[in-house]
Amino acid sequence: NGNVKMEKKQYQLYLGDRISEDGSHVKNVQERRNKGIGITNQIMQILESTYFGKYYFEVATVLRESLFLSSMLLNSEAWVDYKDKDVRILEQSDEILLGKILDCDANTSNAMKYLELGILPIRFEIMRRKLAFLQYILKEDKNSMIFQVLKATYENTVKNDFVQTCKKYLKTLD
Repeated sequence: NGNVKMEKKQYQLYLGDRISEDGSHVKNVQERRNKGIGITNQIMQILESTYFGKYYFEVATVLRESLFLSSMLLNSEAWVDYKDKDVRILEQSDEILLGKILDCDANTSNAMKYLELGILPIRFEIMRRKLAFLQYILKEDKNSMIFQVLKATYENTVKNDFVQTCKKYLKTLD
């Protein structure tokens, strides 16, 4: 009585992310890429349907930050074991948006797109968010659960966990 067999699932949705049994992020990245295409169309519709004059590019970067990045990078501070190729797929969606904002040729250098708009690629936004989350945890009470989880992770580190990733980012950013 009361014993219920737990069913095995290949994935579980949690706070907008798909947690796969194999730890893969392929489906999450694909879903975010598709979402990015839809948001790119929304942003371009706003930019094309309203006259912003000399504020066009400023409005475009605000829309990128508020609509595009907030959706694409939801929960990114807690992502673990994401591969460079996963981040690159997200950056390609961003580069499509930037190309449309700047109305430039597909062969235009991505570095020039970022420089022209004075913004950074998604990988640096992920770094910023993850390190801000680390700072938040470090300022928590030493007895709080989140601080204790960080401490346990630090003491029993695993390849590509939160602590390893933060260390890598801190080294990269010197």
